[in-house]
Amino acid sequence: MQDNDKTKEQLIKELREMRFEMAESKASESKLLATLMASRKHESLYFEIVERTSEAIFIAQDGLLKFKNHAFSELTGYSNDQYLPSDSFMDFVHPDDRQTLSRYHTNRLRGDVTPLPL
Repeated sequence: MQDNDKTKEQLIKELREMRFEMAESKASESKLLATLMASRKHESLYFEIVERTSEAIFIAQDGLLKFKNHAFSELTGYSNDQYLPSDSFMDFVHPDDRQTLSRYHTNRLRGDVTPLPL
């Protein structure tokens, strides 16, 4: 049915429905924005905790060093700008432990998440 064929009441009803849908959409958008802001706040808090801990933390992906915290820099003696994310994380593993860690890393890539033996 074209708009010209609709009654005034039908057009008013459609307009009300569209306004309701727009209000629902704006409410959903507001909730999504609030969730995003909370997520960013949590991410910021997590990053601050990771940076302030005394434990050395690093993240390796595809065998490359992608992130390290301040304690990692202190432990290794490398400052933030002394190495790039292209460095292999194995460069920071003691030579006696490289074979075990390499095997563990390969297993992780295959989906096995068995912890390293202590």
